Amino acid sequence: MVRVGIYTRISRDDDANALGVRRQERLCRQYAADRGWRVAGVYCDNDVSASSYAHVRRPAFERLVAHVRTQRFERVVVLAQDRLVRRPEQLEEILRLLSSVGGSAVECVLGGPLDAASATGRIHARVKVVFDAAYADFISERVSLKKRELADRGLPPGGGARPFGYRRGGLIVVPAEASLIQEAAARVVAGEALYAICADWTRRGIRSAQGFGWRGGVLRKVLEAPRIVGLREYRGEIVGPAAWPAILDDQTYANVRAMFGDMTRRHGGRPAVSTHLLSGTARCARCGRTLYSNVIRGVRYYVCRSVPTRGGCGRLGIQARPVEDHVVETLFSMLRVTDGDGVQDGLTDIRHRLDSDRQALEALALRRYVQRDLTPREHEAARAALLARIEAAERHCAVREREARDPITELQHWATLDSESKRAFLREHIASLIIHPAVRGRSHVDLNRVELLLGP
Repeated sequence: MVRVGIYTRISRDDDANALGVRRQERLCRQYAADRGWRVAGVYCDNDVSASSYAHVRRPAFERLVAHVRTQRFERVVVLAQDRLVRRPEQLEEILRLLSSVGGSAVECVLGGPLDAASATGRIHARVKVVFDAAYADFISERVSLKKRELADRGLPPGGGARPFGYRRGGLIVVPAEASLIQEAAARVVAGEALYAICADWTRRGIRSAQGFGWRGGVLRKVLEAPRIVGLREYRGEIVGPAAWPAILDDQTYANVRAMFGDMTRRHGGRPAVSTHLLSGTARCARCGRTLYSNVIRGVRYYVCRSVPTRGGCGRLGIQARPVEDHVVETLFSMLRVTDGDGVQDGLTDIRHRLDSDRQALEALALRRYVQRDLTPREHEAARAALLARIEAAERHCAVREREARDPITELQHWATLDSESKRAFLREHIASLIIHPAVRGRSHVDLNRVELLLGP
């Protein structure tokens, strides 16, 4: 009995109900049954495009090719040739594979067999795939024009996963999820780490719009998306106001973006993974490398490690607990006497400049896309300069707002914070923390070795 493998594929399944691929499988099974063939396997790529524009893997297709190569079955059954391949280079790969294994063939329910053994069969297949590729190009062009039109009107692109904070379709806010976004934004502005917020949400049973647990990178994308401040983005560029309501106000959104910029500068684009209070903050005066926590004979130290790939002199250490207590007490003392006069005045000036630059950015987009008196190069140069100035002003504004708020000045309040919130607070207010080498004859917990500079 002839063994066959069935391959099914559909490019888009927005409802995730797999109705299209199940219909293909039913027709392919009927085709095999009518000929007395036995189905040895079904390979399904649901919601996966085969177009050259998609640039996505097709796992089931790759398994199918591997099993044809090992001759697990004699024929492949598909609904139509374009379900199997839509690119000429993929067709050539299939033709070479069929020729190499000998005896294998592709049967199309609609269109008949793909005959790789004859020149005529190969010509027919190649002509068909050229038309399929051209049709894919035509559809892609129409889709791009439609997406641009929707963007210009401030409407959602349509399809795709539901965005967190909005109902399917993207136009109506989900109040409970909007409150969570506002909560996360406030916690980020207060200096809390993303992974700490995600851990808290996991404990509370909060899931993403697709039902998954939260990760820092996913939450950051939600908070950085122009969507939540009521702006429509198209291919990385803000094209105007959106048709849906905003979840965050402009100032909160700017503060969140500024905090993310600060995190990137401090941690090289990755979240801090510190375990102890001063990890990632304290540095060695000898070599400038970060100190690590280490336990020596039951006592915890901050030490400079000598690591070949990261450097480090390996010649400095200090007891951790006395240094941590000293840094916290010194920091609070310095914060109590910090002069806050003029902070609000400076903040007002920054906000005025920021508003002016944002208006200039909108006017620039108007000149480029409506009045059309700017070339793409002129527009991009002016836009880049404005965006750089706006980003710097947003960071500066966020810093000055933190200065305007009352800092944590009571050790009792400090004691109630979790460890990550404490580390975030220290990172926010400490410009540098240098540990100097021990002086011969003095105690190894000599706190004169600690050099603390308040920031920002």
